[in-house]
Amino acid sequence: MTEKGFAENLKELRKNKKETQQQLANAIGISRSTISKWENNYREADYKTLKAIALHYHITIDQLLA
Repeated sequence: MTEKGFAENLKELRKNKKETQQQLANAIGISRSTISKWENNYREADYKTLKAIALHYHITIDQLLA
């Protein structure tokens, strides 16, 4: 991953895994609209959620945020 930021990295990770926003939301226990807000830079995830996303994609939180 290049230096992009959380929103772009999340969207890229999700699309590379061929997951919908709903599938990711179900996997980490949040709403689909929250995923959309993150990907469009309207909201930021808290630490607990960042950890869940990183675990889901088998990456570090630093990689997710970088």
